[in-house]
Amino acid sequence: MSDKKIFASEAKDLEKAEEKILYSDNKIVCFACGEEIDNSTNICPYCKTTIG
Repeated sequence: MSDKKIFASEAKDLEKAEEKILYSDNKIVCFACGEEIDNSTNICPYCKTTIG
């Protein structure tokens, strides 16, 4: 397998990292730090990352 194919698949994985992970009805997990936060939060209170 060539290195170019590996880098292409890694780039696709990074694009998917912006998706919200559903934890429960009212909670999600911050994709950057992994902390459980409220579903309506726009900025993670733990790592200050903007949640899409």
